[in-house]
Amino acid sequence: MNECNTQEIQQFFQLFQNTLKDIQIHHNKTIASLHFGPIFALQPQGNEQHSWQICAFYQSISATNPLTEIEYFLNRLLSARHIMQQNIHDLFALIAHYCQAQYKDQPQKKLFALYRQVYSYFFDATALSPSPKQPVVAIEQTQIESCKQQLQTLAAQLKVMILDKLLDPTTATWFQHVESHFNLQAYGHFNHNLSPHLDHLKRWEQENPNRLYWFLLRQDFNHVDDPSYFSYAHLIQLCYLNAPLFRHKGQIKQLFAQPSEQFIAILKLVFSPHTKKAYASQIIFNLIPHLDTPEQLLNLSVILLNSDEPLYEQYVAQYSHALALNLYILNNSHRFFHEVDLSLNDFIYGKQIQGTKYTQLPNIALIHPATTAQSLIRHSAIWHKKSQHIHVSNTPFDFKASTFVLHECTFELICNSKELMAEAAEMEHCILSFVQAIHDEKYYCFRVRWHDFRGTLGLRYNKEYFKYEFHQLTGKSNALAPEYVIRVAQAFSQYLTVEDIYFDNSLIAA
Repeated sequence: MNECNTQEIQQFFQLFQNTLKDIQIHHNKTIASLHFGPIFALQPQGNEQHSWQICAFYQSISATNPLTEIEYFLNRLLSARHIMQQNIHDLFALIAHYCQAQYKDQPQKKLFALYRQVYSYFFDATALSPSPKQPVVAIEQTQIESCKQQLQTLAAQLKVMILDKLLDPTTATWFQHVESHFNLQAYGHFNHNLSPHLDHLKRWEQENPNRLYWFLLRQDFNHVDDPSYFSYAHLIQLCYLNAPLFRHKGQIKQLFAQPSEQFIAILKLVFSPHTKKAYASQIIFNLIPHLDTPEQLLNLSVILLNSDEPLYEQYVAQYSHALALNLYILNNSHRFFHEVDLSLNDFIYGKQIQGTKYTQLPNIALIHPATTAQSLIRHSAIWHKKSQHIHVSNTPFDFKASTFVLHECTFELICNSKELMAEAAEMEHCILSFVQAIHDEKYYCFRVRWHDFRGTLGLRYNKEYFKYEFHQLTGKSNALAPEYVIRVAQAFSQYLTVEDIYFDNSLIAA
């Protein structure tokens, strides 16, 4: 049974059409407000210039707050270079929700159904094709297209009106250059901070746009009126987080020579909370020659950790070289017979290992100018292997020896850390990475033998449902196992579940 009939849908669509036709955009220059009647208005907030509060002229029938919905619509509209389909969807939703609010005596379920039905006519290509499950509605395609064109026009007019009438054209343009997405509230604060310095900032923009963006991103306007601000003598003395921002004049020259888009991206990374660490700026500036693509900048933002260790000051050159190698490896992973991931970072930021213990000496101290990408990968692999052995030693387990034979396949439970390390060494795979789950009785490993085949089986154990689940079965160096043995291993996991066999780690405290 349909939740709404043909007449109700037609009436709702007619209300939507009439509302769309009635919408007018008015700008009050005297009080700097904008009225998008009859849906909402932007009113000045107190006496603050370029700061507004949203006034919604309807109540939502759902949990969605109209103020939030309108704010999202405006921010997305102002962020887009051109009117996007998302903007049309957003504006449709505002008007449709306004129309819903005009019904005073209809149940919520009915109003939701009306919205869904009309929405489908606008944005679902199959909605206008009659089907047994939906009523035939006399809404012509030309009417829908006319409404969509009106939505497009209104969205464009509203965007132009806000940018030209409400916002300061100069600071709005600057904001769009340095921010990925437009936000009215953030712009208000941005404009407020810049207002006292506009003349000086415009002068710097004329000399070199990067000088303007420097102030916009650093948000420190001390000495903005000093004509010698961008001299080497002044910039080399600037500090960030109580550390020199630049290491030498060459970094300054290289930074300000970047295209503006790259200059902005680099400074965003420097002043990002993610990389907020003394001397990190010097490392980033050293890496500028390796940051010629957006992908490389993104990679650096991931691998440049906000390390807890205050080592950047002592090892700026070493970190710069190590991270440059890491960027090279990430960008040329196809050249290396190695599955490149963030494990290199674990080594770069890790502690040296002596014997079976970590020391207080950082791995970064081992990096020198002659270190190559291949040697970095090799040292990282050795360090990770030692690190895994330490982790295994610190995560003990002890199961009762158990052997099972099923369809000529033998399954021997790996009972303790010593056997696990021996299996990893013999089979040359990553079984050690499961030690924590094994310790917690959530994963079990078995040595597998069938004729000439030798493999390692991993089973997950679900403690909530007392169920074993087949995870993987591989041969030496992760070689594929025979299909027959895989099927037997899957049957073995079911056997353990049916027989309710449980392996208890005697080293877990009761």
